Amino acid sequence: MKIVDVTSKFDKRHQGDALLDQTPGDPQPVVSITSPHSTIYQEGFGESPAPLGEENNSQFSQWHSESPSFDTPNSVTASFPDDNSFRAEDEQYGHESPRSASHIYPRQSSHDRVYSETTQYDTSPHGPTPDPASTNTRTRPEDAAADLLALRYLQHSKTPSTMPQVLMPPPGDRDVLPDVGQAEMLDHGIFADQQDGIFLPGSVFQEFHSTLRDHLIYTARSNCPTRVGTPELQVPDQPVNERLASRGEGTEIDPESNASSRALEITPQREYVLWKAWINELAPWLDKFDNNRHFEHKIPMMARKTPHLRNSVLALSARQIEMKENSKSSSESLALYQEAIHLLLPELQSKGTAVIASCVILCVLEMMSCSPKEWRRHLEGCANLLEAVGINGFVGGVEEALFWCFARMDLCGALISQDTTLIPVTRWASNFDFSSDVKLFRNPVNGFDTYANYAVFLCANCVAYLKDCNAWARESRRSRWIELVDLLEDWHLDRPEEMKPILTISLQEGDVHRPFPTVLYGNGPAVSGNQLYHTAMLLMLQERPSNIQLSRKLKSTFWHARQICAISESNTHHGAWTNSIQPIWIAGKVMSHPSEHKAILNILERIERETGWVTSWRREDLKAWWGDCDD
Repeated sequence: MKIVDVTSKFDKRHQGDALLDQTPGDPQPVVSITSPHSTIYQEGFGESPAPLGEENNSQFSQWHSESPSFDTPNSVTASFPDDNSFRAEDEQYGHESPRSASHIYPRQSSHDRVYSETTQYDTSPHGPTPDPASTNTRTRPEDAAADLLALRYLQHSKTPSTMPQVLMPPPGDRDVLPDVGQAEMLDHGIFADQQDGIFLPGSVFQEFHSTLRDHLIYTARSNCPTRVGTPELQVPDQPVNERLASRGEGTEIDPESNASSRALEITPQREYVLWKAWINELAPWLDKFDNNRHFEHKIPMMARKTPHLRNSVLALSARQIEMKENSKSSSESLALYQEAIHLLLPELQSKGTAVIASCVILCVLEMMSCSPKEWRRHLEGCANLLEAVGINGFVGGVEEALFWCFARMDLCGALISQDTTLIPVTRWASNFDFSSDVKLFRNPVNGFDTYANYAVFLCANCVAYLKDCNAWARESRRSRWIELVDLLEDWHLDRPEEMKPILTISLQEGDVHRPFPTVLYGNGPAVSGNQLYHTAMLLMLQERPSNIQLSRKLKSTFWHARQICAISESNTHHGAWTNSIQPIWIAGKVMSHPSEHKAILNILERIERETGWVTSWRREDLKAWWGDCDD
C-alpha cells in the first residue's frame, strides 16, 4: 500500500514560483504568514549583568539569541575553573506554605483561537515585495513549501468582516512516495552522518514525515478564515498528473504503482512482542507524569478499534527495539510508520482523540529517530493541531495526558534551540493570565502528578523569559526574574510528600569515585519534576540581574547542577531518563572536575544502552567542551 503525499513537486519550488498560476496582468498577492510559536526574536542578549555576591555571573551567562551549534559546542553554561567545584553543603529548605485554590478550565474551543496569519495585497506591476517588518523562521525547502501552499489556497472575500469559515483544502497530491521495498536505503548506523538520523533529506522516512506535517498544518488551519483564489484553485482534488498536464508539465507517476505496494504483514507472534514493548517500556515513558497511566490503560483499548492508532503504537515499539538493539535496518518501523500515516490522513479532519494520540505517538518516534537539532521541525505539525483543537493541560482524561506528553517534548526542543516552546506557554493552562495559571497548578485537589506538570510549566516560562528578557525594560526584567525564581523556590518548598526524596546520601569528602550525592525518589513525577526544577533554577541563576535583593538565600548554580546529575545517576526510571538528556548537558557544562566528567558520560552512555534513546550527540558535545576526555 502506498501513500499519496500532499504536496506536488511544483509546489516545492522557490518562493518566486508562488505566482505561477497568475498571468502577468493579474494582481499579485503578498502573504506574510507567521505563527506565535515560530517567530525568532532578533534582539541579542548582549553581555550578562554584573556579578553579584560570591558568583561571577558573567562567567555563567549562556542563553544566547542564536541557537547553539551542533558541530561546534556552544555553551549553555560555563565551566568553572575549580577542581573542587563539585563540593558544597546541602542546605535545608523551610516549611510548606498554603496553596491557593482554583477551578479546572474546560477544553478550549478552536473557534476562540486568534490566528496570526495576515494577508497583504500589492498591485504593483513589479510583483510582491517582502515585508521587512515580518519575521519568519521558515528557511528550509519543505517549510517554504508549506507557506507557498498556504498562499496557493488563500481565497478572496469582498466582506472580510462577515467572512465565513470554510475548510481549507489540503495541498495537492504529491507523486506517490517510495514503497516499503525501498527501505534498504535506510540501512545505516544511527546518526551516521550527524544530519537528521533516519530522516535524511530524500529518505523514505523524511517523505512520510513531510506528508504528515503538511497535512497537520493545513488541518489545523482549516478553521481559519480564508480568501478566494483563482478559479483553478476551486478544484483542489484534481489529480496531480492532470494538473501538471494542464500546464504542459510531465509526470512520472505510474498508475499501477499504488496497487503493487502492500503494507507489512505482522505475524501475531511479532505483534505480541511489539505490544509487550509498549506495555513494559514505552507506556511507562509516556505516563511518567500521569498517575492514571492513560498510555498504558486507555491507548491500547482505543487502538483495538482504531487501525491508525494501532499502527502508530506498533511503529514506535518497533523503532525503540531497533534502536535499543542498534539495528542497522529500520524496515519494520518504516512499514508501520507508513501504514499509520496512510490510515491517519483521511481521519485528520475529525480532530478526534484517537487522531491526536496517533500524532503525538508518531512525534515520539520522530524524536527518537531524528537529530535533536531538527526536533522543532518534527514537532511543528502536532503543535499546530493541538492548538487548533484547543487542548491544554487541564482538559482531563486522555487528551490531558496527550498534551503533557507533547509539552515535555516541546520544552526539550526549546531548551535545545534556546527558543520559546512551539505552543506558547500562555496557552498551557487557563488561557487567561499567568496568575490564573499558577492557581490552577497549585489547587490542593490536584494530584502530585499535576505538581510535576507545574515544574514543566515553570521551566517553560523560564525559557520564554530567557529568550525575551533583554528586550524588556530593566525594571520589568528584574521583577519578572524575581517572580519566577520565587515561584520555583515555592515549588520546592511546597512539594507534596510524594515529590520528596526517599533517601539521600551526602558526599564524602575526598571521594573522587562518587562525585555526586545519592538522591532516590519513589516515582517518575518526582524524579523528572525535581530535575526540571533544578534545571530552571540553574538557568535563571546564570542570568541573574545585577543588584537583586532577595528575601531568601539561594543555592548556588553548582549545587543545582550536581543535583541534576545526582538524580539521573540515582534513579533508573527510563521515562525520566529520556527527559534528562538536555538537563544533564546543561549541568555538565558547569562541571570542571574530571571525576564529574567521567560520571556524566557514564550516565549518558547507560541511558542510551538501556533505553535506546540516542545520547551520543550530547556526549560528544560535552567531550569537546571539556577538552579533557579522549575515551
